[in-house]
Amino acid sequence: MSDLDGPRPIRVSGDASDEATGNTNPFVVAVERLNPSLTEFVLDLSHFEVDDGYPLTQCVNAVREILVRGATLTLRHAPYVLVDGLTRSGLLLPPSNVRLEEVRGPGARLSK
Repeated sequence: MSDLDGPRPIRVSGDASDEATGNTNPFVVAVERLNPSLTEFVLDLSHFEVDDGYPLTQCVNAVREILVRGATLTLRHAPYVLVDGLTRSGLLLPPSNVRLEEVRGPGARLSK
């Protein structure tokens, strides 16, 4: 299957930190803009970072909202902190509609 067969990836860029929460959290903003009539989404997170704590909780809740709608979500190049938060919240337990592709390791942060 080629990349043309699936949904077009949506790039999420920026930092979700204590200063960028709510409607300024780039991940939350991207999820809120997704078309609710679609059932499959791919988010490219290669240019996204999230801090542990409240910003991470917002991202986990945004993923939960997608899954409640019955959608499938693929996270490409997700930062380790986000994957760890999804794991701790139980959202990656089978059967899960979250797929991970090329997770960035715990020490891999974007260069500014």
